Amino acid sequence: MRYTPRFIATFGLAVYVYAELAAHVYPFVLLPHLGIPLRIMALTLFAVLHAATNFGWRAGLLMFFATTLMTWSFEQIGVVTGAVYGAYHYSGMLGPKIGAVPLLIPPAWFMMIYPSYLVASLILDGQALPQRTDLKGLCTRAVVAAMVMTAWDVVIDPGMARAGYWLWEHGGSYFGVPRQNFAGWLITTFVVYVVFGLLQRWLKLTLRQPRDWFAFLPTLAYAAVTLVQVANQEAGASSVIAFFAMGFPALLAIVRWSRDSTSPEQQTRSTPSLKLGVIGASR
Repeated sequence: MRYTPRFIATFGLAVYVYAELAAHVYPFVLLPHLGIPLRIMALTLFAVLHAATNFGWRAGLLMFFATTLMTWSFEQIGVVTGAVYGAYHYSGMLGPKIGAVPLLIPPAWFMMIYPSYLVASLILDGQALPQRTDLKGLCTRAVVAAMVMTAWDVVIDPGMARAGYWLWEHGGSYFGVPRQNFAGWLITTFVVYVVFGLLQRWLKLTLRQPRDWFAFLPTLAYAAVTLVQVANQEAGASSVIAFFAMGFPALLAIVRWSRDSTSPEQQTRSTPSLKLGVIGASR
């Protein structure tokens, strides 16, 4: 039974990757299409179960609900006032809404926020799960993770807007997207990641540092999205941007994982009994 969440999480990621291939790599592989709602649900399922498996169910669910609440709040304010991301509104293509925000959007934030968080952890510490809970450490991780996450939006936002899922009322200088949008993403995700770090600090989590395939899956998910966007024949310039904007952090995380997986120092740091607070204090 203890492996069931891992299996379901892996299945969710596999469904998501399949759906992305079917949607974007049409010239190379002809596959039945799965809609955006199913793609969002599949990757969200993966992210929630992965977080619950590695952080514990209480922490994982707190991360999920905190993310959905905060991102819905930012989005609602953003749509109503235009003050966060610029002037925009959602069409009806993403289904029913709570206020001005489709129900799918807050889970979609989490499905991107969680893998980006662990990619940043690998880049900074060579660890699949974040360790440092001192304020300097968690703020540094929040900044890097916010950059990694915003790179995702740099790639997908123009195409999603062009397809009509949301509309920029005054356009913008970046393929019709205002630059304010990316500042808004940085602010939103930075706040979410600081909350993640404070949750770890508050719960005094003891995180085992697994070096198995399951721990690597969030980085694999981020890399898979990168490769799909690079191969997307309809993305135009965005496919080139994806190679550098998302490809660079994905490559850094993969290199850190492969380099540190056999390091004696890494094995010492991965001892299950080490407390996060002790690790943070020793750096």
